[in-house]
Amino acid sequence: MDAIVSLVLDAGSPLTTAAAAPLLDRLFAAIRRAEGLERVLVVGLDRGLLAQAERAGLIPVPLSAPMPLRRSGLLPAGGAEALEHAAGGRRALLVSCANPMLTAAVVEDFLRRAEEADRPCMSVVAPVDHPCQLNQLLRMREAGVVLPLEGLRDGGARVLTEPFRFLWAAREVHGRGPLYIPRCSSGETVFHELPVTAATRAEGPLLLRESPDRARLSLPVDEVLDAGRPFGVRDCSEVLGLGLHLFPGLPCLAFRGGDGGARLGFTARRDERAVCLLFARAADGAERAASGDLEGGALRLDASWDFRSPVSYSLLRSLDRDGEFDLEAPFPEDHGLWRVDSATSCRINCRTGRVIHGRQEFPEVFEPDGSLFALTATEAVRFENLLEEGRVAAFELNRNCSLHVRTDFDLLRCTAKLRAEMP
Repeated sequence: MDAIVSLVLDAGSPLTTAAAAPLLDRLFAAIRRAEGLERVLVVGLDRGLLAQAERAGLIPVPLSAPMPLRRSGLLPAGGAEALEHAAGGRRALLVSCANPMLTAAVVEDFLRRAEEADRPCMSVVAPVDHPCQLNQLLRMREAGVVLPLEGLRDGGARVLTEPFRFLWAAREVHGRGPLYIPRCSSGETVFHELPVTAATRAEGPLLLRESPDRARLSLPVDEVLDAGRPFGVRDCSEVLGLGLHLFPGLPCLAFRGGDGGARLGFTARRDERAVCLLFARAADGAERAASGDLEGGALRLDASWDFRSPVSYSLLRSLDRDGEFDLEAPFPEDHGLWRVDSATSCRINCRTGRVIHGRQEFPEVFEPDGSLFALTATEAVRFENLLEEGRVAAFELNRNCSLHVRTDFDLLRCTAKLRAEMP
């Protein structure tokens, strides 16, 4: 089997810096030392990185540029193109260059697993937090933050939130700004720089850079009022806060009702949202919370909720008969992990036959790691479908060998970890 290292990196990736060169050299050497590989190729667009790989003994295969890349939520960037250009129709080992923690022994173990499975294979890791304890997976349909508005100016075309904490570097937002348009790409929010002169003509939400760790959210007044009309909002002076979800559009609006009480209204897919939880911390440090059903898409609150400080919200699908949250929401149908006993309504672990009371009885689950894949170019195109059909084998990777460099902080962590492991 050939090995193909995908060296396709986004502009501004920390792996393109000089500080990352020793980490890439380490990865290249580990793959070269692994037994059972016929050739070790590296596919990419950056001539400097390809030259570095060639010096390490890998065979460089330049991709044509510019070229559109098929984005996948699981395969490394350029992975499908790399297999098309270099695999020759055979199944190959596809390696992400983002994980410098891989070793020759890990690669050899993966190759043995892929050979035994005789089907597409991918590396997985045990979740840091077990899914049966994760609110994000098991309880919440959505979550976000309602941001207080700056004092409204009469006749203004846009409303502006108070500054809030936003780590620009961690979100990998590049450019000098100060204005950015959020857009949805492959299920993720990305930020496109906008010239200041175009701000008056821009539609939808804008993100304004205040400092390296502060931002503001801006929306057209018309959009805010359109979102509030189903709830009887007539004037922008009645609006208390805006939801932080940047795409698509405006998901929620905090406003003052006719009785003086606060309301939190949600503007889309109300039929999927049944329960809302709120949490806030006042200026004096006091914590407060509220919850309730969404009646007509809005949560009614008393007048003490003024939304002068950020308020976090969680939207829950439903409560089951035990008062707990829906356990099955994030899992596909016919997952085979558990069944419901018709007599007791208890969930039963299909493998052990034991009632699931907590983590100890919960089925073993993994999450994709994204470091190693064994597949053909055709399988790469259909990879997500094959995974849903249960036709992809898994190789469990120790989490100590899974550290992906996507931000400058990841680069520091990885460098420090490897230095600590040196004799």
